[in-house]
This record gives sequence, structure tokens and C-alpha cells, in this order.
Amino acid sequence: MANHDITIENFAYNPAELEIQPGDKVTWTNADGSPHTATSADGAPVNFDSGDLGQNDSFEFVFDGVSSGDEIPYICSHHGFMAGKITIA
Repeated sequence: MANHDITIENFAYNPAELEIQPGDKVTWTNADGSPHTATSADGAPVNFDSGDLGQNDSFEFVFDGVSSGDEIPYICSHHGFMAGKITIA
């Protein structure tokens, strides 16, 4: 299992797209002053929702139950223009 970090800053996910292996853990950390979420989009092969992340708050999710080739799009539920994608290698 590898660990991957995504920073939320300037109303964007950095990196916006990330390729991982099944079983890897992703941690989102909010560096913005505004609350954000990391919420899987409808129809994604796995579901997650960080809830509101305040400044410097983090959320971790382990991508179990996924298969090679799966794509997991996610958004901020407060700011629909904020989008990212996890791809399973």
C-alpha cells in the first residue's frame, strides 16, 4: 500500500488527477480558508465523502474494492467547479 497526498488550494485539487494502485491510501488536505469536501461523484465504483474540511483539516481514504482501469471522479460539494479524478492502474 502506498500513500498519496492531494492538497486543496486556490479552489482546486493538486494534483487534479492521480493514478494509484488498488489498496493505496489517498489523503486530501485543505490549505484554503474556505471549507471544501472530497466527495465521489454519482456512479463512481467506490463512494467516499470527507464531509466539511476546514483549513488544515485532512481526510484519508483507502481504495479497496477497486479494479485496474477504474476511474473515480470526485468533486467539492460546495464548489461544483472543483473536480478531480483517481485512476486505478
